[in-house]
Amino acid sequence: MKSMTGYGTASASHENLELQVEITSVNRRNFEINVSLPRDWLCVENLIIDILRNNITRGKIYVYLKVTDFSNPTDFSFDESSLTAILSKLRHFSQINNIPFEPSPSLLFDILKNLNKSSQLTINQSIESAVQKVTQHALANLNAMRIAEGKALSEDTHNRLLILQENIKFITKHSTDSVPHYRQLLLQRLEQAKLSIDLSDERVLKEIALFADKCDISEELTRLNSHINQFFNYLKSHEVIGRKMDFLCQEINRELNTIGSKTNLIEVNHKVIDSKNELERIREQIQNIE
Repeated sequence: MKSMTGYGTASASHENLELQVEITSVNRRNFEINVSLPRDWLCVENLIIDILRNNITRGKIYVYLKVTDFSNPTDFSFDESSLTAILSKLRHFSQINNIPFEPSPSLLFDILKNLNKSSQLTINQSIESAVQKVTQHALANLNAMRIAEGKALSEDTHNRLLILQENIKFITKHSTDSVPHYRQLLLQRLEQAKLSIDLSDERVLKEIALFADKCDISEELTRLNSHINQFFNYLKSHEVIGRKMDFLCQEINRELNTIGSKTNLIEVNHKVIDSKNELERIREQIQNIE
């Protein structure tokens, strides 16, 4: 079981280049990805997206590729025509905006360096292979963190499910008390109304039978136990189970609401409320599970 939040980074050298990939993931209902690359490296964006899409199902993913070029900055050709064209455009822009413009040696150097970089950089198969490897390494580090956090979420959810299970055992044990409790209340009301109706009267027995049918929660308890057992199975799974767990939470909540509406016992209602509180904590945790 994996969490949807994590961080992974990796770096590698390739010829005169230093490649660094950072991957951050946060929880989202579906898969979303945002890749930030140097302008000249946009051609590897789909490569990075495919790697992550094949390994991550849910979450918002942020990928940053940083490239450092250690080649000799003075080792470039002098492209006079391109330099002249750029200076002409800069001078024209300065004139129409009333900005003083005096080309400095540092400006000329930066322009030539960028011209040389854009003209020389070619993303070949060798570079793509290097990007692929460093991305996979960063992804492995990301997944290691997601697995570690997923384990912590699993342990917390397991403990809360045990509490929920104990509450359901209590409810099951006391579920048969509802009819005798109602019978006693009915007797008290008859006495308060000063009605001399025997409890063996057909009308009284019919009323008690109707109540017994109305407050029967055996089916709800059966489904609750089934849902919780399924939850425990999901905690052992290595598949993507976040949405399945969320669905189970909805079903468990529905059964608890039904039990709460049927019971007339205060102690059972208290356990229903406690169970719903634990369920809400479980639901908060699984929002971060892939």
